[in-house]
Amino acid sequence: MKRRYLEILRGANAALALYCQEHVAVPVQFNDDDLADNRFLGAQFQAVQPLLDGDIQHFAEPVFQRELQLYRTHLLRVRKLLQVSQQLTIQQIEQLGIKRTHLDAARRWCEVFSEQF
Repeated sequence: MKRRYLEILRGANAALALYCQEHVAVPVQFNDDDLADNRFLGAQFQAVQPLLDGDIQHFAEPVFQRELQLYRTHLLRVRKLLQVSQQLTIQQIEQLGIKRTHLDAARRWCEVFSEQF
């Protein structure tokens, strides 16, 4: 049983490490690939959750303690990456709002200009 727990935890750590590696230079863009990545991460979280709800945190073996610490470190990195992506998304939304305002003004100007001729 412990061996299976360790495999699940190591698999989640590998997935989180890969996610962080892929998104450290390029923030999450919320495209199809990122959506698939996020679904995969969600599956990893769901796989680890029962372990965390159980006794795994109380396993004294150093290998479990290292893997749990690594998992926590990865979670913190993912949180930071998602916060950066959230901020970029907010900025993009704001920029789109400004562009929309400009486009609306240009459209109204064109309507007024076309009515004069």
